[in-house]
Amino acid sequence: MDSKAARSNKITEPEGWRLYRVLEIARHGNQYCLLNPSAEHISGDAPETQVQIEEFAMRVGVRELRQRYPGEKVTQQPYDNPGFDILVGTLANPIAYVRVKATQGYQPTFHLSEGERQFSIDHAERYVLAVVYSVHLYEETYKFSLHSGRIDLNAFKLVPMQWQGKLLTDDKASVRRL
Repeated sequence: MDSKAARSNKITEPEGWRLYRVLEIARHGNQYCLLNPSAEHISGDAPETQVQIEEFAMRVGVRELRQRYPGEKVTQQPYDNPGFDILVGTLANPIAYVRVKATQGYQPTFHLSEGERQFSIDHAERYVLAVVYSVHLYEETYKFSLHSGRIDLNAFKLVPMQWQGKLLTDDKASVRRL
């Protein structure tokens, strides 16, 4: 935090997130965990099972959105499309950018990148998050929730889970051979 921000008692957004995480850990100790510990994908589902869950969730998402937006074009995007998974409308005239999240867990919990969160803010008027949870592949049952608008602390419990770092003292590094 710079000295100007410190003097004005303003906290930057990254510093706010860091302090939020510290307070949550202080409140809940080592037991603090946002994710449902019984969610199989968190404890290490086989990659092929996670792929099946994601494919199932996409089918669910497309079906649910066609019911919600009758008469509108609903198009699943290529895998790992930045920002959204399903487009309602057209690129020229978008109605909704929908990100689909899936879990076998019994609560609507999910992982979210900062890029995904930022996309929801930048496109808040058209952004929809679809969470397919309590997925049972063999029974083909699930629970489904939608959230329209930005992903922020007003509607979600958000926990920063990962840091990106850069070593500041890399000036002494040199190329080496084995």
